[in-house]
Amino acid sequence: MEVLLIEPPPTSKFGNMRQFGSIGTYKARIAYPPIDLMKIAGYLRKFGVEPTIYDANTLKTTTEDIAKLVEKGSPRLVVFTTSTTTLNHDMKVAKRIKEISKDVLTATFGAHIKGAPVQTLKENPYLDIAIYGDQEHVIKELVMQDYKLSEVGGIYYRKGSEIIKNNPHSSVLNLDEYGIAAHDLIDPKLYHDPFAKRSPLTITYGQIGCVNKCTYCMSTLYGSLRFRSVPHFLEEIRFIKKLGFKEVFFIDCGFTNNPEWADMLFNSMIRESINLTWWCLSRADRLNEERLGKMKKAGCHSIGMGVESVDPDIIERVRKNVDTQHVLNLVRMIHKYDMRVLLYFQFGLPGETRETMQNTLNFALKSGADLVTFGTATPVPGTQFYDYIKKNNYFITKDWSKFDPTLPPVYSYPHLSSEEIFEFSQYAYRAFYMRPSYVLKRFISQRSFHDFKNNIENFINLAGRLFTTKDNKAL
Repeated sequence: MEVLLIEPPPTSKFGNMRQFGSIGTYKARIAYPPIDLMKIAGYLRKFGVEPTIYDANTLKTTTEDIAKLVEKGSPRLVVFTTSTTTLNHDMKVAKRIKEISKDVLTATFGAHIKGAPVQTLKENPYLDIAIYGDQEHVIKELVMQDYKLSEVGGIYYRKGSEIIKNNPHSSVLNLDEYGIAAHDLIDPKLYHDPFAKRSPLTITYGQIGCVNKCTYCMSTLYGSLRFRSVPHFLEEIRFIKKLGFKEVFFIDCGFTNNPEWADMLFNSMIRESINLTWWCLSRADRLNEERLGKMKKAGCHSIGMGVESVDPDIIERVRKNVDTQHVLNLVRMIHKYDMRVLLYFQFGLPGETRETMQNTLNFALKSGADLVTFGTATPVPGTQFYDYIKKNNYFITKDWSKFDPTLPPVYSYPHLSSEEIFEFSQYAYRAFYMRPSYVLKRFISQRSFHDFKNNIENFINLAGRLFTTKDNKAL
C-alpha cells in the first residue's frame, strides 16, 4: 500500500469523537464511520490511488495492531485523525510507526492541528506533517508531488530541527472537486447510533463551516462556509443507498445553513423517493414550519439544535445568535411532524453563574425536547474562547486529555469553579432524564424492539455516567 489512513485506537470504552473536528469521548454505544478518511480516500481515487482505511477506534484495536499493518503493507505515508482530547494518545501511533521505519511519513489533521500546528510538531518529534489546509487537497498533493514537502501548500513540516510553514494551498470553493466519500471501504456492520431509526448507517456532509461564528466553536477554524452542489450531493446519497445503507447522519454544522440549498435538496429527495432515514444538526434560525415539512417527507426523523445557554448576556458574548422563544416554538413544530428533537446545552461559557446554569436547566426541562446534552464548555486552541481563558489565566490544567465536554472543565472562574460547573452538569442530566414523567414518556413512545433495546442500553449507560464523581468513580 502507498497511503494508509488511520482512525487511532480509542481512549475509552466506547471510543472517541474525531470526525469533522469533533472532540470528546463517547459515553454511549455509538460508532460513526471515519468520514474524514473516507473523503480523503474518495478524492485520491480520482487520481488512481487506492488507499487503505483502518478504523482502530471502532474495532477497539491497539497501536500494536496498527504496527503489524504498517510492517505488512510498508506504506509511504500514514495519515491519522486527531483531536484535542486524544492528541497525546494519538501521537503514540506516529511514534510506533517511526520505530518501524523512519522513512514512513506521518501526518495528522483536525481542529486542534489548525489551532496549534507549531506546538503540536514541537511536542511530538515523531510527527512529520501538521495539515492546516484541506486534508483532501494536501494529501493528494503529497502523493502527486512524490512527497516533496516543500512543494505542498497548507502544511507545517519538520526539516531537521526547524519547523517550516508552507503557504496555503489555492482555495477550493467548490467542494464537488473532492469527490464522493468512499463508503464502500467501511464495514457497515461496525457502525451504530442509538439515535438512528434503522441500520446499517453511515455519515457524510454537504458543507464545511457555518453561517455563524460562535466564539467557542471549532467551525470558525474551517474558514468561510463552502458547499457541495445539490446534484453532486445527491449522487453520493444514491451511492450510499446502492451500497445498502438505510440510515444517514448528516454531520454538517448546520444542515440548513443555506435555506435555498436545503430546500432544493429536500425537494429532490422527495421527488426521487429516496428510501433513506436520516437526522441532522441545524441552527434554529434556519428552520421554519414549511422546511420542517419538507425534511419529514425527505426522510428526516430527528433534528439536533444548539442552544448552549438561555442567558441573554452569555448568548451575546459568545455570539450564538439564538432566540430561545423560537427554539420552544420549533420543538412544538418538529413534534407536529412526528420528528424528535435533541437540544445541546453547555455550562461554563464566559459570564456563567450558578443562576444562569439553573435558568438553562429550567428551560431544558420545559422545552419538551426528546433528548438533551449538558456538556462542559471546552476551549479548543484557535478559538476565541480558548484565547479568553488563556488571557485571564483561568486554566487549571493543560493536559489535553482533560479537554473533554464530559469531564470537569480545564478552567475555573474566580466566582465559579471547575468542580461546581461539572457537578451542576451531572445534576442537570439527572434532573432531566430521571423524571418519572420523562421515563414514562419514553416507555410508551417505543414502537419497535429496536427502540426498546436502544432505550434499555442507553438508560444503563446513562445511569453509569450520571452517578459518578468528577474522577469517574461510582457514587
